[in-house]
Amino acid sequence: LMFWLSLTFGQTELYISSNQVAIEP
Repeated sequence: LMFWLSLTFGQTELYISSNQVAIEP
């Protein structure tokens, strides 16, 4: 579970950075 969780977070970070979209609170 943790493996997939970290993998998903990594994919999300790559996706956000590649699209230069930053969501700040």
